[in-house]
Amino acid sequence: MILNLTRKPLQNFSAMQRLATRSEQVVTPMRWDTIDDLYDVIDRYKNVLTKVIVREEDFVFANDVCNAVTCPVVTLGIEAICDTGEVNFLPYDPYEED
Repeated sequence: MILNLTRKPLQNFSAMQRLATRSEQVVTPMRWDTIDDLYDVIDRYKNVLTKVIVREEDFVFANDVCNAVTCPVVTLGIEAICDTGEVNFLPYDPYEED
């Protein structure tokens, strides 16, 4: 299961972003305004999470998510591998500089 913390609903994902989900269930929590709310959401789904999608621009929040989960944290950016036809979300790298 993919936890979507971008506030962008699944129906607004591009076709390539939908391919990158690989038909996994995508859950977008209705409410998580504080860090405690975020931890409650993560605790609820932590046993079934395969990845968490965050907004790259909100790096403070994304770093908090990286510290809270053990699964991969990714962004909505995608990478298409032409040789295999695979489409993946780009991993979030907290150490990457612009």
